[in-house]
Amino acid sequence: MASAPSTAGAATNDRSDQHSAIADAKLVRFQPEDAPRIASSVDSAQTLHHVAPNTPPPITAAKVVAWSQLARHAFVLKGVRFRCSEPRTSVRADTRNDQNPTRYGGSETAAVTPTIDGPVAYGELNEMKHRADHFWLGHIVTDPAHRGRGFGTMLVRLLIDHAMHVESATKVSLIVFPDNTAAIRCYRRAGLRCMGAEYHQFGESNQRHKMLRFEARGNLRA
Repeated sequence: MASAPSTAGAATNDRSDQHSAIADAKLVRFQPEDAPRIASSVDSAQTLHHVAPNTPPPITAAKVVAWSQLARHAFVLKGVRFRCSEPRTSVRADTRNDQNPTRYGGSETAAVTPTIDGPVAYGELNEMKHRADHFWLGHIVTDPAHRGRGFGTMLVRLLIDHAMHVESATKVSLIVFPDNTAAIRCYRRAGLRCMGAEYHQFGESNQRHKMLRFEARGNLRA
């Protein structure tokens, strides 16, 4: 099986948000103007190592553009809107005494739909060599300001859905460093299963790294 030149691991730290739910988000094609935002999402040397062990530091917008040019499909998660509610105080008049009405406060809930401008996550889909029906995910990264809100899981699910229902893939896989526990939680939530360990070399190093392979097969919506 061909080796992926990038891993899919990033610090996603997805967890449920008790105050809001994602009402809408779109998987759209990466554009060069998105590159600075994506580069800034790779916020540490460890994140770069997890996401792109073949990419030497420092990460730059130009290197992100280079990723996208090598990928079969590069996407970002954009157009995020939330469905949530927030308490507000209403003031009503007690009209039982029309000459001297008393105003008092009450509590009610107002629906609000805050939005996030720009991309919140990035990821790639590539065909496995000699296997047009097998795609692999790479360079999955979530904006640090929005980690822990489910965007990483949503991105991975949408990428798998695109591979299977647009590209006619029968299998989607990725590799991840075993110590990247946040990413592993994300992939499990997205429906991927761990298929075991394998070893890869990255860049010019002769060091062999243990990686975990995750896969999704068939129709996740079935």
